[in-house]
Amino acid sequence: AIQALERAPWREGPRARVRANALQTLAYAYQIGGEPASAAALLDSALTLYRTTPGDTAREQLASALVNRAWLHANDGRPDVGARLMEESVEIRTDLLDPAHPSTINSMSGLASMRARTGDVEGALALMDEVVQRSVRYYGPGHPSLVGVLTSYGSLLRRRGEVDEAEAAYREAIAMLPDSSAPSGWSAQPHNELGLLLLHERGEAARAAEHFRRAMSGFAAVRGFDDAWTAVARGNLASALLTAGRPEEAATEAEAAAAALDRSGATAFLGPVLATYGLALHHLGRQEEATPVLERAAGLERATGDPLRIARAEASLGLVLATRGSPEGTALLRGAAPVLDERGNRHEPLREWVHLALERR
Repeated sequence: AIQALERAPWREGPRARVRANALQTLAYAYQIGGEPASAAALLDSALTLYRTTPGDTAREQLASALVNRAWLHANDGRPDVGARLMEESVEIRTDLLDPAHPSTINSMSGLASMRARTGDVEGALALMDEVVQRSVRYYGPGHPSLVGVLTSYGSLLRRRGEVDEAEAAYREAIAMLPDSSAPSGWSAQPHNELGLLLLHERGEAARAAEHFRRAMSGFAAVRGFDDAWTAVARGNLASALLTAGRPEEAATEAEAAAAALDRSGATAFLGPVLATYGLALHHLGRQEEATPVLERAAGLERATGDPLRIARAEASLGLVLATRGSPEGTALLRGAAPVLDERGNRHEPLREWVHLALERR
């Protein structure tokens, strides 16, 4: 379609706008296909065309492209840049559309997520309060379209430490699903977030696994089993199974999730899944297989610069190496233990495993 546009006898304004639309659609295809760098380059070209094309239609399409580009920045570790683009999208849509229009609400919700990622949780929650109120006014109480908004709101509450309130928001979102027994894109995210809360804040691994299965089925129904979000939910399921003392099942699910993430190119999510896989192999006594898996996980997590993610990966590798009598393993455990104690989740079994291993040494 883009090639055909070069030959089309159109005026330059319409040609530019339609070309930008085609670029944005192609960028989305690359994004789903696991090629974020290609998607980003195409979206940057689309943004340039939209900015230089007059008219309200081009401005609304610019707002849409800004949202997509903002998420790519955030997923690439630059939420501050994403927040600036999301702010521009909110301004455009507030000017062009009703302040309670779904597109405006979508941009506001995205901006709240960006602010939370930059550490401004209070500002993000204040904005999400407004998003929830506008959404209820627009759709009416109990409408299924509120599912995404309530899920995002619950995640911000959880980040602030309001666990009971977050769980209530997730369950309210799930109750609004048209048919909570049928896997769909509607059901995926609230089940995934509730599973994380049950696993990390409540220590209820078995119940968490049930919700991760629903999330995985929901994502797969829309995106397929090779999609990154499906694989992340599957990795969460593996973590819950490992915590519940079912390492063989955990290894099966984690291996499948890691393979899907490798195929999709979504390496930002790969490290924790590989760590779960390696730990499951460790618990099964398959140390030779676990070591290279955990070495790769540690390498990926060190590249993130996130102290907690690095500590988890290095602690997992340390457990295997220490079991084999390696001084390096003990050193990794000693370095990771304080970080896990200070920043880890309350019901995280890895912290207990690390301290037990250190006591044995």
